[in-house]
Amino acid sequence: MAFLIPVIFFWLALLFAAVLWWRFRKRGNSIAELIEDERAANDTRKRSLEEELFYSPDLSVLPFHDNAGDALLAVQDNVRACAGRKMIRFGKPMKNIELKRAYGVGNLEAIAQYEENYHRYCRSLISWSEGLIANGFDKDGMDVLEETVRLGSEYKKSFTLLADRYAAAGDTCKLDTLLKQLDSIYFMDNNSKNAINSYINKKKAEASQQ
Repeated sequence: MAFLIPVIFFWLALLFAAVLWWRFRKRGNSIAELIEDERAANDTRKRSLEEELFYSPDLSVLPFHDNAGDALLAVQDNVRACAGRKMIRFGKPMKNIELKRAYGVGNLEAIAQYEENYHRYCRSLISWSEGLIANGFDKDGMDVLEETVRLGSEYKKSFTLLADRYAAAGDTCKLDTLLKQLDSIYFMDNNSKNAINSYINKKKAEASQQ
């Protein structure tokens, strides 16, 4: 019986070595494939960006106040300035290698700038909504906040400010809609999304007790 123990250990060691070899070979193939994919993506020629990629805000639907105070006028001017820049928003997150394949390396810098312009515009809307509410234009402030969510804003403040207002009005239906809109945001990390989800549900519970 004792002579079987070394034999068993031998076969176990052989099996372990085979598994390690297989994993190493599989990983080696994956690395080679990644390198080849990156090389092919880098060789992609610069292509024109489709017109449908660009987002042009319709400022006519937004509640500008031409007779507002200087501070609010300055915020509104910033919104107009941000809206005048070229903006891109993709329907889903795209990795650098995907962007290279689709549009070429030569477009990466421009795409990054256009995406930043889009986020800057969303942030300007949030600041404007806060200014409107602070100046007593509550409904207009809400309309602007709802526009940021409709645009797919990934900023927490868009959701929490709306949740506060909906809860204060006891509007659980709009809180439900807000939860659905949050779920459709592709660019937000799970931790942030879960935190906002918990906040909205907390406000929904408060609204239900009114």
